[in-house]
Amino acid sequence: MPRKKLDRTTVLARVAPTTPDKIKEIAKKLGYTYAGEGSTGREEK
Repeated sequence: MPRKKLDRTTVLARVAPTTPDKIKEIAKKLGYTYAGEGSTGREEK
């Protein structure tokens, strides 16, 4: 059985140099981690 396709959207934006770290910090607090750091693409299982 093929893998279910996820409904995703890619967003590209120019942001301040510290913004990606802040987003990763929020993602980690919400439980979204990948390779030990916050990630908006994967949820910790």
